[in-house]
Amino acid sequence: MPHKEADALTFPTLGEMTDPQAILGEAVRRAAELAGPKSRAVYFVVRGDVASVLAEFDPSGRHAPPFVWLDQHPALAEAVRTGLPVGVTFSKAELAPSIHDSLGRMHVSQGAALPIFAWGQLHGVLAIGGRDRDVEADDRLVALGHAVERALDPARTAE
Repeated sequence: MPHKEADALTFPTLGEMTDPQAILGEAVRRAAELAGPKSRAVYFVVRGDVASVLAEFDPSGRHAPPFVWLDQHPALAEAVRTGLPVGVTFSKAELAPSIHDSLGRMHVSQGAALPIFAWGQLHGVLAIGGRDRDVEADDRLVALGHAVERALDPARTAE
């Protein structure tokens, strides 16, 4: 896992932001860029069994459904359950038909889900989807997740 000081050096603008929504907007943009061309990213806030879209970035302009039931999306559910980053190749057999159809329309075949903790608890999941390419929860994406966590704590205080 990356060293925490390295995270701040890699993503300095996140630490300068005071608005949580702006932090998440920048995080999804950076995550999609890190994952590679045509990749997309969504930040889901998790409440109970539902993950709702709080921020998203997709260079194609496509939008994710506004919410997802965790039992319909195994990668999100696993990230929430374990608190650990998850990499996944989306399989029709594992996803609810509506989720599989939505990912198909966006041409997302692989992805990663990074749980984000703030204020001592799970705040949400940063989900990255790749279009016809591998997306892994690599050190750069994990470092971005840590930078988001550290930026959210003081942002809430400033709010």
